[in-house]
Amino acid sequence: MTEPPAKKNKARAFQPSWTEDYGFVYVKDRAVCTLCYDNVVCRTSSIKRHFETKHDKTYKDPAERAEAVKRAVARYGKQSSSLKVFVNSQGHVTEASYNLASCIAKHGKPFTDGEYVKEAFLSCAETLFDDLPNKDTIKTRIKDMPTSARTVQRRIDEMAVDVRAQQTKGLTDASVFSLALDESVDVNDIPPFRSLLEEMDSEYADLPLHSAVRWLSCGKVLERFVSCIDAIKVFLAEKGQQYPQLEDEKWIVKLFFLADITGHLNELNLRLQGAGQTVMDMFETWTAFVAKLAVFSGDIASSTFRYFRHLREWSSQRNISTAEIAEYMRELETEFTNRFVDFKSSPLWVTKFAELRKQLESTPVQQHGSIALALLSVFGSTYLCEQVFSHMKSVLSPIRSRLTTDNSESCLQLKVTNYKPQIRKLSKEKQGQGSH
Repeated sequence: MTEPPAKKNKARAFQPSWTEDYGFVYVKDRAVCTLCYDNVVCRTSSIKRHFETKHDKTYKDPAERAEAVKRAVARYGKQSSSLKVFVNSQGHVTEASYNLASCIAKHGKPFTDGEYVKEAFLSCAETLFDDLPNKDTIKTRIKDMPTSARTVQRRIDEMAVDVRAQQTKGLTDASVFSLALDESVDVNDIPPFRSLLEEMDSEYADLPLHSAVRWLSCGKVLERFVSCIDAIKVFLAEKGQQYPQLEDEKWIVKLFFLADITGHLNELNLRLQGAGQTVMDMFETWTAFVAKLAVFSGDIASSTFRYFRHLREWSSQRNISTAEIAEYMRELETEFTNRFVDFKSSPLWVTKFAELRKQLESTPVQQHGSIALALLSVFGSTYLCEQVFSHMKSVLSPIRSRLTTDNSESCLQLKVTNYKPQIRKLSKEKQGQGSH
């Protein structure tokens, strides 16, 4: 297709003289008459014909015509500015309501908290912005922000849809990806994951009640019990209760050993958890711990107890026999060493890596990056699933029993995702509404 003549392009461009002579302004590729708000194509003949047809008889006197055109252009400019301010204000208010809804979803709070946050905003604004000249404008913006429970729910659903679209595109564009899958029979029976990660070296004010606890909690219970054992003995004696085990030195040695080795195992568990770890990182952590077990065995055999704090403190006051706990250490070392024997010898993996080695020798160097990405994408644990289960429990708390499946899914998605909803894009698509 040939380019249009330069003369035609010039004729189609808006001319400043059209504003001065006829009261026309340029709006979205059209010339708009400020006297009657009709729009015509950007052509001198069309603009002149419009003015002569509709306005020439009204403004015959040149001076009167010039004054009318000037007033019309000024009035149109003022109206446009007011409309722009209103539209911008509504856009900011709408965007703010999305940000508020996003915070509510990320913290797992009820939809009704939107009104509470708004009330807190207004209460703080009275003093926080008291010395600012636009204090009333700020308060008006806060009042205009939609924060009702229904609005917050809609905003969260819309942001979840946007995040899902981003995830779908990311998966479509990815050369490789992996899935981490797990199941929960009853989400209400899953304890919050983070509550299991409390510090173990703090001062203990009391003892936890005996109950069925998970592995990391077992370590905490043992640590507290051992730290308070002298006080426990005194308390039981005052109550007239006898537990021969507490006076049996062999039993005490095994208890202290169990507390120390459980602490090391808990440390391993914690290092194997957390986001962003590759399967290679986790395997290195595991291999390093297996090597540590050999060191631990030597430490016990020599009765040095460098890595067993409670045993070291106990042995400083008396001689103890290490034969039985040394046997426990050997069994533990054997168990850990053999843990991945089946995994290492499985044809599923041996064959795959043997084939991979052959492929690497014949594959161009440029493609090694894709192979590395495939290995890095492998999940080494179900930590992310555990994390989602924990967040699920907080989202589906008893006080939020009326949440629908779609609502709870949207809340959970915004709470756990690393994708950020495109709030500005969503707010521009949303028509500004008043507070309700």
